[in-house]
This record gives sequence, C-alpha cells and structure tokens, in this order.
Amino acid sequence: LEVTLRFLAAGKSFRSLMYSTRIHESTISRFVPEVLLLAMCDARYKFTYINVGANERVSDAGIFQQSSLCRAMQAVHNPLNLPKPQPLPGQNSVVPYVIIGDDAFPLGKHLLKPYPQRSMSDSSKIFNYRLSRARRMIESSFGILANRFRIFLAPINLPVENVEIITLACIALHVTGTNIRTSYLKKIII
Repeated sequence: LEVTLRFLAAGKSFRSLMYSTRIHESTISRFVPEVLLLAMCDARYKFTYINVGANERVSDAGIFQQSSLCRAMQAVHNPLNLPKPQPLPGQNSVVPYVIIGDDAFPLGKHLLKPYPQRSMSDSSKIFNYRLSRARRMIESSFGILANRFRIFLAPINLPVENVEIITLACIALHVTGTNIRTSYLKKIII
C-alpha cells in the first residue's frame, strides 16, 4: 500500500521506487497496476462520470459516442435522472438541464457546446465565453487530480490495462476521499 500510494502521489518510476523502498522493480510492477479519460464533474470539482481505457487515437467525439453516458443521454426513460426542464431565474421559458462539452462533442437536447469559431456574432462570442467559464470546472478538476496524484504529470510507461486501474484508483481516492489532502498522502508515504 505504501509503495502504491507513493507511486500514485509522486509519479516516480518503478526503478526509482526500487531504490527508495528496497523492493525490486519487477515485484513493484506486479502489485501496482497511455489512456484517454472522458469525465464529467459537478460544480464542486467532484467527478460524477468517468470512462477510462479508450485508445488514445480515438477522438473525444468518438469516445463519447461509444460511452454509456451517450447512451444514457439518448435513452427515452431518463436513466441519468435529469431534473425536469424549468425556467431560468427571472425568465418564463422552460429550458432543459444540460451537460456542457467542448466543440468536439455533438450538440444535443441535454448537451451544450460552443459555437464554431468562424463568423461569430457578438452574442455568440459572449455565449462561448460564458460556456467556457462553466467548462473550467472540469479543467480544474483534472488539474486538482494531477496535482494530487503526480503520476498524471508524465507519461505512464505501463500496459494500458494497468494505466486504467491506476486512473480508476486515483479517481476513486479523489472522489471518495475528499478529506484526504495531498499533505496527508505525503505524510503516509514519506
């Protein structure tokens, strides 16, 4: 556990861990398992959906089209339990709840994306700016995750299956252990 937490938090190689822990790197590679991550978060930087393990050569739109999130958003019976459409504050027209994506995602009833960059009106530019401010939540969530688990700051030279496990473990620790701070992890692993 100590070696695994050190690996996740510091992002050191197995060889480096071998010298600091006196456990051979081949042994470390047995108990510590380049992925593309599709994720969604809420306004509190908490991941609410993750899809790990897609081939990095597949585009964001392709990963989304193959995801369970896409299938759930297209389903008739609302498996995501999205609230019923409601009027925005101070407005009378009813609007649906939406997920915000970047320009790689398809526009849909419950999926907003920015206007294309070419020939934009002022109102489109304002819309894109405001949408990008909301999208900063997921960017910040990835930043917090990478700073908490430094393994993500460099390429992970392991088989894809192991990187999937590492990514899921880090996100599980991040989501369920919101009280676990990086300084606490450092105290555990140093």
